Amino acid sequence: MGILSKFKRFIQQSKDKSTKDLFNNLLTVLSNPEDEFVYVRTLSLVDESHPDPIKDSIVENLKLHLKVISGEVEQEEILDILFQLSQSWDLLSYDLDNKGMHKEAKIAEMFKHLTANVIEVLTLQKNTPFRLARCAEIAEEFFEKDLLKSFCYTTGVSFLQFSSLVNDDITKKNFLEEATHYHKLAISLSEDIDEAYALNSNSLGIIFLQLSEIEMDKTKKRELVQDAINSMKEALDAVLLLSDIEKIEDFSISVAHAYSKLIALDVSLRIKKDAYQAMIKYYHKALEIAQEKNKVSDQIEYEYSIGSIFLYLAGIENDIKKRTGYISEAELYFQRVTEIAQKHKHLEGLQDYLKGLEEFGYSLFLEIVETEPTIEGKKILLEKLIRIRENTYQVNSELKSSNKRELLQETKTISEMYEKLTNMYLNLSAKSMTLRKAVEFQSKSLEYALVLKDIAEVRERSNILSNQIEWLITVESNISVMQDLLMSAIQTFKNLLSIINTLNDKTVEEVSYCTLALLQSVFAVNEPDSEEKNSKLTSALNFSSEGLKRAIENKNAQGIARNYYVMGTILTNVLSYTDQLQKENLYIKAKNCLYESLKLSFSMNDEKQSQKCYQVLGRLSMSFSKVSEAQDKIEIMEEALGYWDKALEIALKLNDFVSLPIYSFAAGKCWFAYTKLENDPRIQSNYCSNALQKFDETIKYGRRLGNTDIMLKASENMLDVMAFENKVLLETKTQIRTFKID
Repeated sequence: MGILSKFKRFIQQSKDKSTKDLFNNLLTVLSNPEDEFVYVRTLSLVDESHPDPIKDSIVENLKLHLKVISGEVEQEEILDILFQLSQSWDLLSYDLDNKGMHKEAKIAEMFKHLTANVIEVLTLQKNTPFRLARCAEIAEEFFEKDLLKSFCYTTGVSFLQFSSLVNDDITKKNFLEEATHYHKLAISLSEDIDEAYALNSNSLGIIFLQLSEIEMDKTKKRELVQDAINSMKEALDAVLLLSDIEKIEDFSISVAHAYSKLIALDVSLRIKKDAYQAMIKYYHKALEIAQEKNKVSDQIEYEYSIGSIFLYLAGIENDIKKRTGYISEAELYFQRVTEIAQKHKHLEGLQDYLKGLEEFGYSLFLEIVETEPTIEGKKILLEKLIRIRENTYQVNSELKSSNKRELLQETKTISEMYEKLTNMYLNLSAKSMTLRKAVEFQSKSLEYALVLKDIAEVRERSNILSNQIEWLITVESNISVMQDLLMSAIQTFKNLLSIINTLNDKTVEEVSYCTLALLQSVFAVNEPDSEEKNSKLTSALNFSSEGLKRAIENKNAQGIARNYYVMGTILTNVLSYTDQLQKENLYIKAKNCLYESLKLSFSMNDEKQSQKCYQVLGRLSMSFSKVSEAQDKIEIMEEALGYWDKALEIALKLNDFVSLPIYSFAAGKCWFAYTKLENDPRIQSNYCSNALQKFDETIKYGRRLGNTDIMLKASENMLDVMAFENKVLLETKTQIRTFKID
């Protein structure tokens, strides 16, 4: 049943049937053209049992209007009906004017303009605001204040809407100025603070912002933005007074948006900071209402916006304490965004905000980290960024519609940030912890690359993961701390081999074999069972041989150098656990491998690779010297000292603070062993001094890293050196050395 049938009783109960009252009620319809009940109430004034051409025409027109606004007309028929209505009102206006009913004719004309306005809105014609303006003029002629106020608002809104359809700034400005005129006129007609006052004030604010966009003069532009802020705040004050909850939320967001326009201008830092704080205040108003009404989507949007604003505040704040506070606030709000989304199973709706955070938040955050003057400050900020990023990754990974490519990028970036954080830490324990996280997320990124079958990413991820694992092994000496992670890495690279073999990708195969060789070697060194140890070392050598083979086939100099280095490292480890007859042969093989790697690192100017080779060569020489003849011992020990010195030199150059205490300690041990091969007391004393100097350096470097283990070992060795030297001095009746150990 149609809406007319529903309200038939109003028509049947009609008593007032005068044409004058009918037209007075038509003015009410004009004031409320979308209110169904106003149409019905007006139709109730007509007695359809007494035909009258004018009344009949009005009734038919009003019935058609009512059908359109109540949704009873099919979409494709609306324009035809509106054209019919426009013509009908036009004819009626003409007839009424001929009968001397001039006011009534004007009312019919207003209906014609109102109908034509709807047609032009639907067909995007730019003259529609002028039809509404004509309606306002007619209302002013009648001294119909409420009707005039209503048409002033709709005319202003229409001029504002259609200003966006014009291309030239002059016409746009004219439209906006017309809109300003009608909204100001509507406000002047408001005797009290009412809804109309609020709506017109808010629209004025929007117009001022639009005008500021096309204003070239900086001073006028800023004045227009400030006018917008003031108008929108007046609108908000009005709806607060009226307790209009919906509009309080909407207008709060409008004020916040206006402040964002002020921030975008060339204003002082103080004004920007105040504007950001104002934005937070108004977003909070909106957030409170969204929370009261349990509007989850709006809560997510507002929490995210407040977090973003705190992030921007941090970006312009020079005070370190305040900056860190703003970052903490941003972290809190971003965390709440994910918590709300997860709690209300609103994860899909969260994706847009995560993408927004991806686009601006992380880059801004990293910019803040880079400009932070202290390392400690950088660490705190970067840790916060990582926590935010991990939370968003966690949410993204739970989404059914999650994009594996995006997840790959996220895990890759998180791993990179953990690596960056690792470089900021000096403490070995902290380094180990952050580096383990870097390995964890790099492993995830490799898994996503495999799912996507993106060979280029598989190559890059596997290569970086291999380097991170090697780095972790140098940082963390306690195998139990990283055992699960390394076991997982072994499985990852074995799986990678089983997949990549079918694709015949030599690069990925080489990296996989090389990494497996390194990992098996680490587990072999820490294996207490001798039989199992030998098995793992053999397995490591086999993996290394396969890796070297692939690198040579691929003509990859870096891969060849890496595999020769790993093979030399494994052979050095084997030398420590093999019988006497094989030691010399192993020594030569290991040395040759390391020299091959060293030569390639020289040709590639890869100082880090050279440093690693010198380190293992130092270990190899010290290990082999223990089973060499006396004369050979001296020569091999001199070589070892040379290797450690070279390794130290490069480590200092590269600021490799982790390796410095290791190399200094090894050099000290080497000097002390060298001392025992010398017979001349004076030379022995000099060598002892060199050993003590190296152990002293070890303590200094170890203290910086918080490496108490190596500091204690250095202190113990210093006591042994002094005891040995004092024994020599006593025998030669020379002054005994004393040494203070911190």
